[in-house]
Amino acid sequence: MSTKRLLPEDERQRINRIATDLCYCTDRLDQEAVRDGCSPDSEERSTIHESEQTILSPLLDDGFDLVGIGVARCVLQFPVESSLANYVVKLARFGDDLFSSGFVQNKREAVLWHRHGISGDWPLLPVPDHHQRRFRWLIMPYGEPLTELPKEEGRPLLQRATAELAMFPLNLQELRAENFVVIDDEPFLADYGRPDGV
Repeated sequence: MSTKRLLPEDERQRINRIATDLCYCTDRLDQEAVRDGCSPDSEERSTIHESEQTILSPLLDDGFDLVGIGVARCVLQFPVESSLANYVVKLARFGDDLFSSGFVQNKREAVLWHRHGISGDWPLLPVPDHHQRRFRWLIMPYGEPLTELPKEEGRPLLQRATAELAMFPLNLQELRAENFVVIDDEPFLADYGRPDGV
């Protein structure tokens, strides 16, 4: 699967390093939790651990904004003064199952986009660039979260988008308001990497 390179090479290498460090850090945190007799859960992963924060600090110090944290990924918007201000980067967090493995979800989004979304027939948020081999990161346009719109505006957009995606080959659990964004008054599914059956 080929993709146009949106990121300049030096920024690409920097994000590669940070994404790799983040994956290994999350893995280490999970292993420590297991050694301590705990099982890593979704609630613990809904926040950034201080060691993950340290890894992300070069980006945050340069003006990146942490706009989302999930079990499997962290989402950062590019600095407002950069040429990529209208994009976000999804950095994978490591996990021992499909639900908590960000690189699995990044790969699925990149594959679905290049297989189905690029035609424009489906309201999927585009994936214009991604980590080429291990999918430790991918880039998508930034959109206003659908959940931040007034209900009377957001509800019809959600209904339209979910109707368009009803026959699309994705995990139906993804079709909820918090996974949609709006760009130029059009709704797009921004989080569609969850594998079937998870």
